[in-house]
Amino acid sequence: MEERDWWHRERQEAAEQYLPHNVCGKGHRRSLALETAEGGCICLPCFAALLSDPRSPSHHVSYALFQLSRAISDPYVLRELRGKHAYFIVSPLVSALSVFDDEALARQVIDLVSDLCFRRDNGGLGEVDERSASSLLSGDFIARIADWLAGTQAWSRRQIRMLHCFGVLLSSFNGTSPAAHIREQAALFSNLFVGLQLPSEELRGEVLFVIYKLCSSNVTPWDDLDSDIDNGIDSLDAGATTLVRLTLEILLRTQYDEVRMNCLALLLILVGKGFQSSFLNSYHNLVLEEASKQKEEITQQTPLINLFADAIKGPLLSSDEEIQIRTLDLIFYMLSPGNCSLKQILVLVKEDIPDYIFEVLRLSANKEPIVMSCIRALTLFTTVEEAFNQKLVLGLPTLLSILHYTSQLPLHPAQPQALNLVCNCVSSFPGIMSTSQVEDLALILTSILKRCINGEYPETFLLACSTFVEILKSPSSSGIQKIGELVQEASRGSTNIL
Repeated sequence: MEERDWWHRERQEAAEQYLPHNVCGKGHRRSLALETAEGGCICLPCFAALLSDPRSPSHHVSYALFQLSRAISDPYVLRELRGKHAYFIVSPLVSALSVFDDEALARQVIDLVSDLCFRRDNGGLGEVDERSASSLLSGDFIARIADWLAGTQAWSRRQIRMLHCFGVLLSSFNGTSPAAHIREQAALFSNLFVGLQLPSEELRGEVLFVIYKLCSSNVTPWDDLDSDIDNGIDSLDAGATTLVRLTLEILLRTQYDEVRMNCLALLLILVGKGFQSSFLNSYHNLVLEEASKQKEEITQQTPLINLFADAIKGPLLSSDEEIQIRTLDLIFYMLSPGNCSLKQILVLVKEDIPDYIFEVLRLSANKEPIVMSCIRALTLFTTVEEAFNQKLVLGLPTLLSILHYTSQLPLHPAQPQALNLVCNCVSSFPGIMSTSQVEDLALILTSILKRCINGEYPETFLLACSTFVEILKSPSSSGIQKIGELVQEASRGSTNIL
């Protein structure tokens, strides 16, 4: 037994000799009190009653929360509370979030719940036992809050605090899966869907984060896609399709970056699970029942792929780089082979999504994550070559700037893709480049071919040669005095490699 545990045990045994059997004015047994390191005690039944009574003065509740928070800073007290008395505090703390309409009080409760569930006790229990005690207690809180949210009849600010606490618990849960603690998944998601349709941005943000965490942990009431069924929309539960649509509608309308981040995180999870198939065959109207308790029918008019195109335009032009990168990642995974048909990609081109990406690239100031994300997303549009080449013409000046930047860095991973885009544009529209652009591109290609001698990608070498051939076909190349010298210099580099 550790010295500190021995000290607590000795103090408790000494107290038993002098304290009466009942140490609470309400007559509760002393065994139900939590001994503190300072020599005091907290009567847990009284604590529970205080938090559960809506008539309790908020300053009394705040003081009680503060005292318990201070008490569990002692590892021994925290272990005692987790091991013997946890059943006293779970329900009252959850009730306090719904009973008291007080923002500061709600923050105290959430902080206390987080400490109770996830604070390390710094010794005493082994790591496995500590994790087990933590997961059991956090699982109890998850079960209580999930039941409460599943049974809620109306949304208010109190539900926002409950959702925030739920999100904190799901984020830090270290057990096997929170699914084991959530009994009414369908009812929970039904209410969460209702919350997504309410006008409060704060509420939507919290609901989106909770759904994101639930989907990340595979806590969903719908089944996975059946890969054996050709028609993806038929094998997808209506709930998942509704979630995709609601999330896109929120992303389209919101001006809050936090809500955008939660939308994008959720959509990335859904695409990763195969729910992008709901974009296929979505050109017909879908009639979905939402909020069955309210018996409302929502007729979906806009095809999901068009809604997707409209929804991502705002985030692409966001001043937050992380939001831009998340949006570009979403586009990349949506357009990856097998995830989207050529018809859907063509819709995105017609909706000017490549133009938005070129604008992001133009304003990127050559920041590496933005450049990489933009180039790899643009590359996937080449599958609809005829339509996309029209966009390439407008984006050519930006691509030349990026190609110049990548040519100055050895083995830059975006260089082959950027070079391929430029080559496609030049070969499709030989006369599109001005004399100055041809000269600049020839200098860039010469620099790239020189670097190829030192071990650049073979793919880059072949693309550089092909692009050089294409610009020589351009009418603008005839007006460049140095073009012959550049060709000779590039040829010497190519000969050395071959």
